[in-house]
Amino acid sequence: MYIVPSLDLVVVVMAGLYDNPFLQSIAGEVILRRYALPAALAA
Repeated sequence: MYIVPSLDLVVVVMAGLYDNPFLQSIAGEVILRRYALPAALAA
C-alpha cells in the first residue's frame, strides 16, 4: 500500500514477485511510479 497525502492518493497493489523475496516489492514500485503517479499528476 502506498499513500501520497499531497495528491490524495492511495494505491494498493495486490501483485508481486512472490518467489523472490528480494524483488517482491518491485511490482508495486513500478505500478506506483509508472502508472499511478503520472495519472494522478495529469488529473
